[in-house]
Amino acid sequence: MIVLDIAEIKIASINEKFCKGKNGRLYLSPKCRRFKTDLIKCMKAVKIKPPYSVSIELKTPTDIDAPLKAIFDALQSKGIIDDDKNILELKMRKTIAKRGSLGAIKIDVEGEIA
Repeated sequence: MIVLDIAEIKIASINEKFCKGKNGRLYLSPKCRRFKTDLIKCMKAVKIKPPYSVSIELKTPTDIDAPLKAIFDALQSKGIIDDDKNILELKMRKTIAKRGSLGAIKIDVEGEIA
């Protein structure tokens, strides 16, 4: 089931995931938090039973794996999947976007609908 199909989105990189707080602890960066929130808002409200097969298509200038953790976190936060440890198959495809341009994401999660 296609749970997300966004044509224009600012894709955060895992390199931008954390920032240091005043006490020296690491926190989720505002860029990454905003990216995850944007994904959650746009995802379909559906619950799928494990195990999962996930297919992700990206249009981005970043590394293919850069937004992966945020995508998995968003799928869990939305309640589409229970835990990313139950993803048994992952297929990714990337189209290169011009640096500074908006990206695109399409996510298909296969499994039994709960």
